[in-house]
Amino acid sequence: MNQTEENSEQNTYSHIEVVPSEPQPEMQMEPTAYRMGESLYLQEGAGLPTERCICCGKKSVKTVSKALRTPLKPMTWFGKTKTVEFGVCKEHKESNAMGSALTYSALIVGILILVVGAVSLSFATIFVGMLAVAVSGVFRARMPVYTADPSVEPVEIKGHSLSYLDLVPEAVYTEE
Repeated sequence: MNQTEENSEQNTYSHIEVVPSEPQPEMQMEPTAYRMGESLYLQEGAGLPTERCICCGKKSVKTVSKALRTPLKPMTWFGKTKTVEFGVCKEHKESNAMGSALTYSALIVGILILVVGAVSLSFATIFVGMLAVAVSGVFRARMPVYTADPSVEPVEIKGHSLSYLDLVPEAVYTEE
């Protein structure tokens, strides 16, 4: 290109003003559920797929909301913890209802035995009552899904079927 062509090209675009673009807000990632291998993880505020049963992968008939509890941590058995919604099939819906009934029955019987033991000062009866309450708590924590630690982020969900994992995307690793 010669000198006159360069000048004419500069003059052609001289009326265009370059305006710096406004800073773009960072895109907020929506919380998700994802899998890594055979483990299912749930971020804060994310939901699980409800069209399939979490226990077996069959078509769900009901959506259940359950608090995530830890069987080995008694403070999570009856306290307030994070909740998650998931689908259950007819078989696991009935199993969940039966588990809830047995849980509360064992809790009430355990408390009654504990009170009787405290009134009669019988340590054996107190122990049996405490054992019934503990069994109730473990059942409540394990029906139908649970977590090892509800305080960590993301929460690892346990008690799901391997076929349910097909509904959840695989975690993507990025190098920064």
